[in-house]
Amino acid sequence: MKKKVYLVFCLNVVMLFLAGCATTNTPSPAMLGIPAKEWNNYDSELQEQLLGNYQKISSESSKYVSEDEKISAGEKALQIKISGGQVMMPPFTGWHSFKPASFIIGEDSCRELSLFKLDDKTKVDLRSCYIGKVLYLDPSNYDLTKKDGSISINYNPLWEQGFTYTGISTTGFARLKNVNVTIKQIQAKTGPN
Repeated sequence: MKKKVYLVFCLNVVMLFLAGCATTNTPSPAMLGIPAKEWNNYDSELQEQLLGNYQKISSESSKYVSEDEKISAGEKALQIKISGGQVMMPPFTGWHSFKPASFIIGEDSCRELSLFKLDDKTKVDLRSCYIGKVLYLDPSNYDLTKKDGSISINYNPLWEQGFTYTGISTTGFARLKNVNVTIKQIQAKTGPN
């Protein structure tokens, strides 16, 4: 009898351990870009669907590079500056002003850039891709229809001199609100080191 009780106890401990391991891999609402209070109002079926979508989208996250990519000499690229306006930052409960940020993105590539809050080191990651002469900004972490970007900006010849789009708002992870996006097409002068 004692062996049976001991065995049941051991099995329960193992099950609790495995359940704990399984839940540590479950993304938090903040990883999806959803406020916890809003998440708690979703029924379990919707939560499971959004978590499944997150898993599908995150499997493609390796396409994003976070540091300046090496662009071959002569290759066309875009120099982008994001400024003004506001963004959502974890825990996604309010809008925040951010420090202007710039990056260069080559053709047929994707970038991840951190936007930092003006008065501290809080940040949110903004992802973008430049594919087929279309700039995609701020994809969603859970909406499959916005997995490439919540907005797209088609090539414009004005990019060659530089052009600023004002009042841009997105509905992806960072949720840009009334920002300025300056795009200038450049040609790389030096190649990889």
